[in-house]
Amino acid sequence: MYNTFLIVLFCCEFLAFVVSIQYWRKSKAHQYFSAYLFLVCMVEIVAKVAYELHNKSLNHFLYDYCMIPIEFIFFYSLYYTDMRGSKMKPLPIVLGACYLLCWVVDI
Repeated sequence: MYNTFLIVLFCCEFLAFVVSIQYWRKSKAHQYFSAYLFLVCMVEIVAKVAYELHNKSLNHFLYDYCMIPIEFIFFYSLYYTDMRGSKMKPLPIVLGACYLLCWVVDI
């Protein structure tokens, strides 16, 4: 049952990537989003293989030191571009800097 659920999740992530490819040329933001979705799909596949091979240290490294920081930076950049005309434009930069500082201290 759990493996079936994982396969469905992988298929949904891949489907989201395929749909984002369709919008590749419409805007620059979609290009970055397509690359992000591709990265998510690849990390999930590698993590699943590492889990099957009982390599928990690779899983830990992939999620904690690669994927989660990339996700936070990606979403902070989305917030930054969305707040271009706002008075709160520096907020994503400040929050992103706080996150990076906490991440470096945690290492």
